[in-house]
Amino acid sequence: MGNWNRLSAALGLGLLALTLISLRTYAADEDSTSPSSYVLNGDLAAMKTKGSIRFLVHGEADYLTRDGDPRTAERALANEFAKKLGLTPIFVPVAEQDDLISELNEGHGDVIIASFAVTPERSDKITFSRPIRFVDQLVVVRASDTAIQDLDDLAGQEITVRASSSYAETIRGLKGKEIKIKPAPENADTFDLLQKVGRGEEKITVADSDIVAAALSFAPNIHSPFKLTEKQAIAWGMRKNNADLKAAMDAFLVEHALTEFKNDAYAADLEEIKKRQVLRVLTRNSGTTFFLYKGEQLGFDYELAREFAKNLDVRLEIIVPPSREALFQYLEAGKGDLIAAGVTRTSEREQEYAFSAPYQFVNELLIVPATDTSTQGLADLKGKKISVRKSSSYYQTLSSLKDELGFEIDVLPEDLETEDILARVGAGKIAATLADSNIVELELTYNDNIRSVGPVGDLKEICWATRKDQPNLKAAADAFLKKLYKGVFYNMTVTKYFKNAKQMRLATGKTRSDKAGQLSPYDDLARKHARAYEFDWRLVTSQMYQESRFDPNAKSWVGAKGLMQVMPRTAQELKVDDVIDPDKGVLAGVKLMARYSAMFDSPDVKAKDRIRFALASYNCGPGHVKDARLLAKEMGLNPDKWFGNVEKAMLLLSKAEIAKKARYGYCRCDEPVKYVSQIQSRYDTYAKLVPLQ
Repeated sequence: MGNWNRLSAALGLGLLALTLISLRTYAADEDSTSPSSYVLNGDLAAMKTKGSIRFLVHGEADYLTRDGDPRTAERALANEFAKKLGLTPIFVPVAEQDDLISELNEGHGDVIIASFAVTPERSDKITFSRPIRFVDQLVVVRASDTAIQDLDDLAGQEITVRASSSYAETIRGLKGKEIKIKPAPENADTFDLLQKVGRGEEKITVADSDIVAAALSFAPNIHSPFKLTEKQAIAWGMRKNNADLKAAMDAFLVEHALTEFKNDAYAADLEEIKKRQVLRVLTRNSGTTFFLYKGEQLGFDYELAREFAKNLDVRLEIIVPPSREALFQYLEAGKGDLIAAGVTRTSEREQEYAFSAPYQFVNELLIVPATDTSTQGLADLKGKKISVRKSSSYYQTLSSLKDELGFEIDVLPEDLETEDILARVGAGKIAATLADSNIVELELTYNDNIRSVGPVGDLKEICWATRKDQPNLKAAADAFLKKLYKGVFYNMTVTKYFKNAKQMRLATGKTRSDKAGQLSPYDDLARKHARAYEFDWRLVTSQMYQESRFDPNAKSWVGAKGLMQVMPRTAQELKVDDVIDPDKGVLAGVKLMARYSAMFDSPDVKAKDRIRFALASYNCGPGHVKDARLLAKEMGLNPDKWFGNVEKAMLLLSKAEIAKKARYGYCRCDEPVKYVSQIQSRYDTYAKLVPLQ
């Protein structure tokens, strides 16, 4: 884009911002229909009543998009948070930064998102979310300026910053340096100040490290001789009485950090899967495929996929798209490696996808309400509707028969599972449907309001589906399923899900965690303590399951006790007694996680990896994690990233020749590697299937 085009685009966006500012009025009426003008000082419940959440942003510049501008990412994150809460996001521009906090506390907005640093002065007035990221505050001068080299060189100098900025607060805290603040206009943007330094209009300024990195693309004639501060937390600001909003936001930020990678798309055949050490399996949440019960991941397809991943020696990652139709869309887009969701092989599907060897054979059964005793076959439904999803094999079966037999096909929403459709048939809301015989068998253990009329068409094959550009993965799946079929593990798994009446009732019942929204008997404790220490209660629960299987009386061979398996001496250090008590046990575990997480606060370590390093430290101690990070760096791996990097280095600490050189010595390090992987995998599921709050 040429300079004129860039200027035109900037001016256009700037005018949009000014228009939005001019439209903003401060009406005292809380029932105002103008979404950006109402006053609201309540917590999350009040926002839900309004149906919207207002994000305060700093001035005109926040409507400009620059490559690498961290505020652009913050706005996208805010949109995602609003969507998670089911609220409409409203972005309210505030021209001057020193008005952000007053506008928030006066009820003209709900959350400040403006690359806002957490400082003592600000923390006296508002509360902050858990950190979004950490930055260094950098002193910035013109590239040709060699006089400023360290902090002592700032004595007697003027630094141009906004008086309300965290940079000014830092400078004011430097005692005995006689550094002067030259106040910049409160509507000045940090990027603009950096450009002014580059042009020589200002001598010195201060900016966050990520903003400086972004600015170098259009202001290359600046440089930073040194850091003013390190590890400055950037977070979102809220009113102090917004405890529920803060808890929801903290949990969301953990979820975003740990699950954002699920949006990654890449085409992977077997070699790439093994290189990445992860198999991404696309499935659906249903009683025959994948579900949660008392915090445990279950399901026939899930257990087969888990065994396949184990066979490949890779980590299993379960991905649940929003609908049956989306299973194939995700596969095509590279958001998953294979579909394991009770998918029927059909000639139409084989034109686009590759199918594995079959692992089940089923009949498609015609299902009607139990009260319908007159329907004996499809011919009896002439002039009536049979309801199915359009993407299903049932639709393809019925399409070839409807003209001959005179029935209609009623297309149902794609997000309905077959078990949901069967429930509607039983309730008399649907006249008829088709369903696989294994699903019907499962449903009949719980739902006696439906009746099977009989099979329609020939026996069908249930297979895994892959893209046609994955011949090696298909070959591996074929070999695995052929060897597995009718073997001991297969027969036991079939019995568990399709022949054990108790298990079948659990799979279809309302007590499933993904239906009831309850993971354990200790959800309330997990929520309480996660809220206090800025974690997601679902992550705490995933770790609790890993540690004790929700048994408060559990005791390990080394003496760790309680739901979170905390050592008694560690509990004393944390000032928590009697960790056998569920409340105190969860408190001790969350406090310990908070302690370990803080050890890895750094601009170089992303939030997701801080949490993963903390989990590994919880299992084997932070010393071994530090050793593994140093070893990763020596190996040319990324010491700030867990999966595929530090975890690889950690596995080597069990080798005597490497352990003897490590500061903290030998480590049975396959344990923390499995620990982090399994908690992450389980948490992914919890976050997808159980609500945030």
